[in-house]
Amino acid sequence: MVKIITFLKERKIIAGLIALTFYVLVVSQHLEFGKFLAKTLDKPLGRETYNLIVLSGSIFLLIAFLFWFYKGWKQLPKTDQNRLLKYVLFSIVFIVIALKVIIVVNVELIHILQYAIMAILLFPLIGHYNETLFWTNVLGALDELYQYIYLSPEKADYFDFNDVIINLLGVALGLIILRSKGILGFRKVPKGVKSPQFIALSITALIIGILFLIEQLTIYPSAYDHPVLFEFIRDFKPGFWRIVHPNVNFHVVQPLEGMIILVLLFAFYTGIEGKISENTHK
Repeated sequence: MVKIITFLKERKIIAGLIALTFYVLVVSQHLEFGKFLAKTLDKPLGRETYNLIVLSGSIFLLIAFLFWFYKGWKQLPKTDQNRLLKYVLFSIVFIVIALKVIIVVNVELIHILQYAIMAILLFPLIGHYNETLFWTNVLGALDELYQYIYLSPEKADYFDFNDVIINLLGVALGLIILRSKGILGFRKVPKGVKSPQFIALSITALIIGILFLIEQLTIYPSAYDHPVLFEFIRDFKPGFWRIVHPNVNFHVVQPLEGMIILVLLFAFYTGIEGKISENTHK
């Protein structure tokens, strides 16, 4: 892993092409992948068997992740071991909660694998743990926005914060793997109001604020007598649970709720790298 990251960070064009190819051909195609699995396994075997197979595969991947994590983790200093073990345990808890509350079908766990790999591929380009955490999740949000507005607007009646949250958990697992191998950030970034994250969030907040003021953006279905550019929720259904099937229900994360969860998760995962000397990030 260390050799691969070193190779890619010294050859950023190659790293960029690999990351772009993976994002376009794999990450952005998860809807098609889901349709393929549904056609291949869901309909012939039934939803219950299909979910069981996907869950079993996910458990196998989790075991593989833990084994891969442990191989590097055991060689780290004790303080790093304790910190990363905390992140792994909490991440497993978060994933189980997501599985029970916001995931509709088990195949959506593929988001976690996709974005873990995406984070690993972007790290050699970005060179900073928290920046990678942020920008990889931005890509996830843009992917969901693309689906909501263009790819399947007729099927999506809300912007899917559920998936954005799941994506973030995957990004975190990818960074945890990198850190377990002793890999450190190699680029220093501005802090505070000069940080790329702050600038990006400020611009986004400004755009959203302006759209609200000019009545072109709403959270719930528009009450205006004119069409709007964007609705976070096109078809609001009251109640905590959205019932898809007598045995299938899930919670649709509301916009404000989703933003709060994302901020809290991001704040939690900003400590993955740990306290490193300022001289380390050059």
